[in-house]
Amino acid sequence: MNLNYLFYLLILASSVFSPFKAISEISVVVNGKSKSTIVIPEKFTAEELRAANFLNDHFFKISGCTLPIIRSDKLFSKNAIFISKSKSIASPDGFTINSSGKKLIIHGGSNKGCI
Repeated sequence: MNLNYLFYLLILASSVFSPFKAISEISVVVNGKSKSTIVIPEKFTAEELRAANFLNDHFFKISGCTLPIIRSDKLFSKNAIFISKSKSIASPDGFTINSSGKKLIIHGGSNKGCI
């Protein structure tokens, strides 16, 4: 059997049976206008607010646009970036980043993980 043929067959099989799934696209800024919101908890901490402002500053530097920052304890379905501390993060400065549909969820540890 030709080695090139075997190589391409392996690539095809790995792409078909890959454990990774496609991630939804999250539009943050389109044509200089905000398409997303940054969400922090109703009773936010200084670190959560600092993380939201830090992220917003970078969006402004990149696109010239800032995102609205709102306070809510609910995960709603529109384009949003949720920033909050989580007791499930073992390291005080650790973090996780996950996506769910059009939501990006950033959980940080008890200290500066969100930042």
